[in-house]
Formats: sequence, structure tokens, C-alpha cells
Amino acid sequence: FDSPGFQLFERLARSRGSYNDELCPEGFERAEWRSIRGRPCWIGCWALTFLAGAFVAIWFAPPHRLLHMLAMYALTFGASLAFVLSMWWEHRRELEPGVMVAMFWTSGTVGVGCAAFLNWSALHIWPRIDPYCHPLHPLGPNWPEERPSFLCIAKASFEWVLMAGLIEETMKFLALLRLAPTPEASSASGCCRRRRSPRLLALNRMIRSCWSRLAPTPYALATAALASGAGLATLENFHYIFFDVDAYDRAMESGDLSHAIGRIVSSCAHIVWTGLAGISLAQWHFLPEGHPDRPRYRWSGILFPIFCHGIFDV
Repeated sequence: FDSPGFQLFERLARSRGSYNDELCPEGFERAEWRSIRGRPCWIGCWALTFLAGAFVAIWFAPPHRLLHMLAMYALTFGASLAFVLSMWWEHRRELEPGVMVAMFWTSGTVGVGCAAFLNWSALHIWPRIDPYCHPLHPLGPNWPEERPSFLCIAKASFEWVLMAGLIEETMKFLALLRLAPTPEASSASGCCRRRRSPRLLALNRMIRSCWSRLAPTPYALATAALASGAGLATLENFHYIFFDVDAYDRAMESGDLSHAIGRIVSSCAHIVWTGLAGISLAQWHFLPEGHPDRPRYRWSGILFPIFCHGIFDV
């Protein structure tokens, strides 16, 4: 952590406002700027939220499966929390924790809700297009007398990429659009300098303080992207572990936690895919135009994660 590169990035982050209470850029009110920096982050509040969830798990657990229920609950977020915190700790002087919290809950609430609705809609659309070959039934019209054709398997795989890959990775990436590398690049920055009515000015500041979050270095932005992946993965784990009736009943009856343990791999995959998109977005933000490594488009980084996610689900 004492290497020269990290010290330079730490100074860059501080010059742009991270962990610097004395700096308040022109055009920002101090309370608004603190919110954009990620202050306060209410870590105690979020810790109590997860602790309350543990008490709910204990309340609904059968007496002989109390430890299993707690283990299932811990598996919903344990891997994601360990992964993201370990990466953030290395760059903790560049990114305030409130930004991580904002990315986590944006992806874990709005992102999960939109992705669930769109995936549900797609699962009902594909069978109407082809009732014999779709993601939940990639077997063809003559199954089981004949094997599914290569065309049918390829078609169902492509639909999985469009569904799980495109929808979920896009939702996680949209949360990253909240990140701004500098005060000037924050959402709607500069609008406060224009002549507007006091009401519009107040509304503009409220929206900006709620939306924008400061990620002042490339490492900070990429680390915040990991938190976005962890948010969607955690809430998705709750669905698969506690609302998959067969897996839940098997865990309660026989103590089989294999389904919940398997979510560790899925959680890490979600985080890595969003991290890859975050690295590309950091290159787009921080490299100068014309640099050979700068992506052409802001969204270029999500193409590979979309493909990987879809193939993983296949």
C-alpha cells in the first residue's frame, strides 16, 4: 500500500474531494457535496439491517435447523461482502465507503426489481415465439424420440444471453452511471451556474446530490463497480436460497446446503463481470481521447460480461 502509485492516486482522490472536508467545489452547497462524496454512509444502519434479517431467519427457522438457517442467511451475502471489502480496503483512501453503499443498494433494489420484471416478461415471451424450443425447454418438437437439434440449442442459448446476460448486466451497469470522476463531471454539474428560479435550482441540487457519487481515481471507480455487482448478486441469492421451494425444503428436511453454497460461485461471477465493465468505464473516464487503450464508447465494457453471463447461465 506504500508503493508510489497508490500514494499518487491517494493525493489525486484528496485533491478532488475524497476524505477532504475542507474542499467544497464552486457551485455546490456543502451538504450537497458531502452527499456526492458519500457522506454520511450510515454503515451502522446497514449493519443493523442485516442483523435484523438474521433475527427474522432465527424466528422462522425450525428448532432443529437453526444453524442451517443462519448458514443459509450468511451465504446470501457473505461471499459478496468479503470479496468487495477486501478490494476496497486496498484502495480505501481513494473511495469513501458511502459510495460503495450507494452502488450496492442501487443495483440491489432498482436493478434487481427491473431485472426481475424484464426476465419474467422474457420467459413468457419466448414460449409464445416457439413453444418447442426456448430457454426452459431447449429440446425441440420431437423430444424424447429425437434429440434436440443444434439449431434449437443455439437458439435457446442466444435467448439466455439476451435474457440473463443483457438484462442483468445492463441493470448493474446503469448503477455505474452515477459515478463521476471529478466534481465537474457529476450529474448536471454546472447547471447551478445558470439563471433559474429558486425552486428549479433547489430541485436540481436535490437530484444531483441524490444521483451523483464521486469516484475520483480509476481504482476507485473499478472498486465501486464491484459493489454494484455484489448488490444484485446478494438480492438474487435471497430469491434462490429462500424462495426456491424445492431447495429450501431439502435444506430444512435433510440439512443439504449444497444449493446455498453454490451461490458463492454465482456471487463472485456477478462481481467479476461488473468489475470488468467498471475497468472499461474507468479507462473511458480517465484516459485522454485518442489514447489507444481508451474504449470508443462508455458502454463498450459490458459486451464481454453480457456474453459470459449468458453462457454461464446456459
